[in-house]
Amino acid sequence: MRMYVYMPVAKFPDGSRYKYYTLLQKEYGGIPLETDRLTAGMDEYQKELTLLGTQLESIVPDLIFLHGDWCSYYKLAIKAKIPYILFEQDVYSLRAANDSIPAPKYAKAKEQEQEMIESAAGVIFTSEDHVDYCLERYDVPNYEVIHLRPLKQDLAFAPLPKLPGKHLVYAGGITPNSGTLYGYRAYVDMLNDFQEAGWTVHIYTNKIHEVHHRPYIRAGMTIHPWLPYGELLKEMSQYTAGLQAYVKDGVPEGSFNYTQACRPNKVWDYLAANIPTIGLYPGNCAKIYEEGGWGLVVPDTKLGTLKNLELPNFPDSLRFEHVMEKDLDKFDRVIENALIRSKSKKVKKKRVKDIRVALRKGEVEVGREGTHWFRLEGPVMEDGKLLHGRGKRIPMSEALRLGLYKKETIKKEEVIKRVERKKKEKEKKDKKPVVKKEPKKELVKIEVKPLIEPPEHKEAHKPKRISVPTKLDVGHDKSEKKERDN
Repeated sequence: MRMYVYMPVAKFPDGSRYKYYTLLQKEYGGIPLETDRLTAGMDEYQKELTLLGTQLESIVPDLIFLHGDWCSYYKLAIKAKIPYILFEQDVYSLRAANDSIPAPKYAKAKEQEQEMIESAAGVIFTSEDHVDYCLERYDVPNYEVIHLRPLKQDLAFAPLPKLPGKHLVYAGGITPNSGTLYGYRAYVDMLNDFQEAGWTVHIYTNKIHEVHHRPYIRAGMTIHPWLPYGELLKEMSQYTAGLQAYVKDGVPEGSFNYTQACRPNKVWDYLAANIPTIGLYPGNCAKIYEEGGWGLVVPDTKLGTLKNLELPNFPDSLRFEHVMEKDLDKFDRVIENALIRSKSKKVKKKRVKDIRVALRKGEVEVGREGTHWFRLEGPVMEDGKLLHGRGKRIPMSEALRLGLYKKETIKKEEVIKRVERKKKEKEKKDKKPVVKKEPKKELVKIEVKPLIEPPEHKEAHKPKRISVPTKLDVGHDKSEKKERDN
């Protein structure tokens, strides 16, 4: 039986950690590694890492589920040589871009983020925009997008009667001012505008943000104590509407751009509480609840705008249609692929590979560490919406999911034949033509006589004149003959 570990599970869990870990533990079993961290300080974070590392030494799970963002929990899994599935609910390099933090710190954070994502056996994203951002920068392994919808078990309550008047609730993180990396949560001025328009403001936040309560209390807003998620939903059902918004003025550019790509819990939390959602600068989240019929977007917080809001009405049954249990098939897929991926890394011997046959025009590319990608030649639509644009590079798992590729398993003998044939073709291509070397011939010295003979040889080769006696020579003495000869 497989063993899974979830870390870190906070003492007072909320948000993505509560939803993911609760559902996974219920459906797949496993061991949660709990910590007592109640503050956001780095000292507490280092103590948490030490505690998790100690707990991990006593168990050897098949998979570890852990959270990403700026944290380095993944290093504990790498050190223990245990494959992990990463919950990338926030992308730190996107939030900290455009000089939101010092350049050296940003470079180090981006390097850690790349190692964290590329070393994972699988990744679960909360936003499609986060996927697009990471695919352009990293070799993302098998992944799925699973939105932070509520759990079915937390909807088992009857909504409370509505309070008289107009009551606005906000459930999430808060900060005192907008000039920081998380400045998009500085809601004091925005919520004060609602109060001036006749709304009573209620805030629910976790214990980590208690240090930021004072400015909101001074402004006359009610800060409620932390509640477990199921109780929180029931508590919020008595209010008029919930706020899903981000602050823009004075916020670092990178931080605000990050908010426009998010899919936070609040997109579905107010629906789960059976109250409508009011959005301000919500980014792509607006499409979800506007088209879904449980929210609207306001252009500003002016008095006239907030006094004349026409909130949508929807049946109580709608909240049961948007639960995380409907994504269990995605959890199954990413877990199975992660286990296969981790097993293939350990096994060094050659195995029969799947031959993928293209069903749509595209090109297979090989990335780092032998990972395969599918480069699209045309756009891909899903449910009438653009899913992937032309020229985009997507993982083979995504291409397989969309039906761009299919797996065709072939016999081992056929694979061996193909491998041998390719090997011979390669050897033939690499083989150089052999040039036969002839044996060296011995040189023979040939004496060549000059055409013009030297002067000393002329006399030796000069033809001799022969004297023939004639009649005139008869009777003459020798002296006369000698003179004639000369």
